Amino acid sequence: MKNNYIYGNVNNISELLNNKFSYTAIISKAQKLTISTKSRCTEDEINILKIYYPIKNPDEMSLLLPNRKRENITHKASNLGIKNIITKELWFTEEDINFIKDNWKTMTDEEIGRYLNRAKHAIVDKRSQLGLNRQDGESSYDNLSEFIRRNNLDWKYNSMKNCNYKCIITNERFDDIHHVYGLNLILNEVLLFLNIEIKNKMDDYFDKELSSILYTFRDFQNKYPLGVCLKKEIHNEFHSMFGFGNNTLEQWDNFLLYYKNKSFSKSIDYKRDGDESRKN
Repeated sequence: MKNNYIYGNVNNISELLNNKFSYTAIISKAQKLTISTKSRCTEDEINILKIYYPIKNPDEMSLLLPNRKRENITHKASNLGIKNIITKELWFTEEDINFIKDNWKTMTDEEIGRYLNRAKHAIVDKRSQLGLNRQDGESSYDNLSEFIRRNNLDWKYNSMKNCNYKCIITNERFDDIHHVYGLNLILNEVLLFLNIEIKNKMDDYFDKELSSILYTFRDFQNKYPLGVCLKKEIHNEFHSMFGFGNNTLEQWDNFLLYYKNKSFSKSIDYKRDGDESRKN
């Protein structure tokens, strides 16, 4: 890996390692070894920066540009004069984080948001990332779903790649990745298979239980098609038609048929299986 990483991209390294390791694992190992690719940004990478850097958070940009470190992505965007229009919502200073840690038990997310000049959803996301899960008035099941979402980076990357990093309906930049087969349906399968009951608080799960849920979820998820990249208004339209949760492949096929009949949707660039190993 040390001899070859600087000369090629992650795809090449993965092939050299007989595809034994995920994109995330390879990049993580390279960072631990303090090695990186030395090549200049390609034209495709610059185009991805121009299209997505203004509207994506650092984790999402790292997925879109797996050969580049976060600081290199930020530096290149700055040189190109590209600004992130939602950075304020997504990045928190150490002082902000300490304020959340000190006050999350006595203040609501909305109150913390007003104090830090952040939207409520940004506070909820950051608090969840910090493992500060509220015990009252919240569903442990919802928190378990968020735990899965935050640790599902390979699926996100493969889904974006399968959609050519664009909304599959408009062929423009995307905002969301939609689970064609509902995440909650897969999670229900996993909990039934593992015979694990929903607990009152996230803290009630043993670490081994959470690990088992996560790895089994990834296994079960591979039985279904990858996610699809959509513009936010189209994603919202799907859920307004079919509701949130319990979403099925049949619903998605009906939605595709509905959009194929729209004048601006001349073609839909989407591969149902993603690759040969993902067939039902």
